[in-house]
Amino acid sequence: MAGITRQHILECCMVDKRGRQDAFPEGMSETSALMTMQLIRSLKAGRMNNRTASLLTYDVILYFFRENYGEEILRGAIAALEQYFEKAYKVYGLPMRSHRELVNSYKIEKLR
Repeated sequence: MAGITRQHILECCMVDKRGRQDAFPEGMSETSALMTMQLIRSLKAGRMNNRTASLLTYDVILYFFRENYGEEILRGAIAALEQYFEKAYKVYGLPMRSHRELVNSYKIEKLR
Protein backbone atom coordinates (compact mmCIF):
# COMPACT_ATOMS: atom_id res chain seq x y z
CA MET A 1 0.00 0.00 0.00
CA ALA A 2 1.32 3.43 -0.91
CA GLY A 3 1.39 6.30 1.56
CA ILE A 4 -1.47 8.61 2.34
CA THR A 5 -2.07 11.05 -0.49
CA ARG A 6 -3.66 14.47 -0.79
CA GLN A 7 -6.67 12.78 -2.41
CA HIS A 8 -7.08 10.38 0.53
CA ILE A 9 -7.12 13.26 3.01
CA LEU A 10 -9.50 15.28 0.84
CA GLU A 11 -11.85 12.29 0.61
CA CYS A 12 -11.78 11.98 4.42
CA CYS A 13 -12.75 15.67 4.64
CA MET A 14 -15.64 15.10 2.24
CA VAL A 15 -16.82 12.00 4.14
CA ASP A 16 -16.82 14.01 7.36
CA LYS A 17 -18.66 16.91 5.72
CA ARG A 18 -21.38 14.51 4.58
CA GLY A 19 -21.63 13.23 8.16
CA ARG A 20 -20.57 9.70 7.31
CA GLN A 21 -18.08 7.65 9.25
CA ASP A 22 -18.35 4.35 7.44
CA ALA A 23 -16.75 5.22 4.10
CA PHE A 24 -13.00 4.96 3.61
CA PRO A 25 -10.94 6.21 0.67
CA GLU A 26 -9.78 3.43 -1.62
CA GLY A 27 -6.14 2.58 -1.00
CA MET A 28 -6.16 4.00 2.53
CA SER A 29 -6.27 1.67 5.52
CA GLU A 30 -9.34 1.85 7.73
CA THR A 31 -7.15 2.79 10.70
CA SER A 32 -5.49 5.68 8.84
CA ALA A 33 -8.86 6.90 7.59
CA LEU A 34 -10.38 6.79 11.06
CA MET A 35 -7.42 8.64 12.59
CA THR A 36 -7.57 11.28 9.85
CA MET A 37 -11.30 11.76 10.31
CA GLN A 38 -10.85 12.00 14.09
CA LEU A 39 -8.27 14.74 13.52
CA ILE A 40 -10.66 16.53 11.14
CA ARG A 41 -13.51 16.41 13.67
CA SER A 42 -11.25 17.60 16.50
CA LEU A 43 -9.86 20.53 14.53
CA LYS A 44 -13.30 21.46 13.24
CA ALA A 45 -14.38 21.73 16.89
CA GLY A 46 -11.31 23.85 17.73
CA ARG A 47 -9.56 21.08 19.67
CA MET A 48 -6.48 19.00 19.05
CA ASN A 49 -6.41 15.27 19.68
CA ASN A 50 -2.71 15.24 20.70
CA ARG A 51 -1.57 13.25 17.69
CA THR A 52 0.76 14.90 15.27
CA ALA A 53 0.16 14.62 11.56
CA SER A 54 2.11 15.29 8.42
CA LEU A 55 2.42 18.71 6.82
CA LEU A 56 0.37 17.37 3.92
CA THR A 57 -2.45 16.37 6.26
CA TYR A 58 -2.57 19.75 7.97
CA ASP A 59 -2.34 21.58 4.64
CA VAL A 60 -5.24 19.70 3.08
CA ILE A 61 -7.42 20.00 6.19
CA LEU A 62 -6.79 23.73 6.67
CA TYR A 63 -7.36 24.38 2.97
CA PHE A 64 -10.62 22.40 3.09
CA PHE A 65 -11.78 24.30 6.18
CA ARG A 66 -10.98 27.66 4.58
CA GLU A 67 -12.84 26.79 1.38
CA ASN A 68 -15.82 24.97 2.92
CA TYR A 69 -16.41 26.22 6.46
CA GLY A 70 -15.12 29.79 6.59
CA GLU A 71 -13.08 31.90 8.96
CA GLU A 72 -14.53 30.84 12.30
CA ILE A 73 -13.78 27.14 11.86
CA LEU A 74 -10.38 27.90 10.33
CA ARG A 75 -9.42 30.21 13.21
CA GLY A 76 -10.43 27.58 15.77
CA ALA A 77 -8.35 24.95 14.00
CA ILE A 78 -5.36 27.28 13.78
CA ALA A 79 -5.61 28.13 17.49
CA ALA A 80 -5.82 24.43 18.42
CA LEU A 81 -2.78 23.63 16.30
CA GLU A 82 -0.78 26.52 17.72
CA GLN A 83 -1.52 25.34 21.26
CA TYR A 84 -0.52 21.80 20.32
CA PHE A 85 2.75 22.95 18.73
CA GLU A 86 3.59 24.98 21.82
CA LYS A 87 2.94 21.96 24.04
CA ALA A 88 5.04 19.75 21.75
CA TYR A 89 7.90 22.19 22.10
CA LYS A 90 7.64 22.60 25.87
CA VAL A 91 7.10 18.94 26.70
CA TYR A 92 9.07 17.13 24.01
CA GLY A 93 11.42 19.80 22.68
CA LEU A 94 9.95 19.54 19.17
CA PRO A 95 10.18 22.93 17.44
CA MET A 96 7.86 21.88 14.58
CA ARG A 97 9.05 24.85 12.52
CA SER A 98 7.64 23.64 9.22
CA HIS A 99 4.28 22.91 10.82
CA ARG A 100 4.20 26.37 12.39
CA GLU A 101 5.09 28.01 9.08
CA LEU A 102 2.30 26.13 7.34
CA VAL A 103 -0.26 27.18 9.95
CA ASN A 104 0.96 30.79 9.78
CA SER A 105 0.35 30.77 6.04
CA TYR A 106 -3.36 30.14 6.73
CA LYS A 107 -3.81 32.90 9.28
CA ILE A 108 -6.37 35.44 8.23
CA GLU A 109 -5.14 39.01 8.31
CA LYS A 110 -7.37 41.42 10.13
CA LEU A 111 -8.79 44.29 8.12
CA ARG A 112 -7.16 47.61 8.86
